[in-house]
Amino acid sequence: MLLTTNCRDFEILSQQDNKHNGILATYREYDFSKRMSRRDIVKAISNVEVSSIELTNQFMPLNTWNY
Repeated sequence: MLLTTNCRDFEILSQQDNKHNGILATYREYDFSKRMSRRDIVKAISNVEVSSIELTNQFMPLNTWNY
């Protein structure tokens, strides 16, 4: 499992080689008020875990899981 803020490059890589343990990504918003804090990232990862979604071979943006 990989956690990155380099969404563009890792999304491309995940499409080229879809055999990986999963990539969790956080998009850095130009609007600083919308950027995810460390606490937001932990909360989003927890929400993904609870959902029981299979992450293997998936590129998962965490921004949508921050609720």
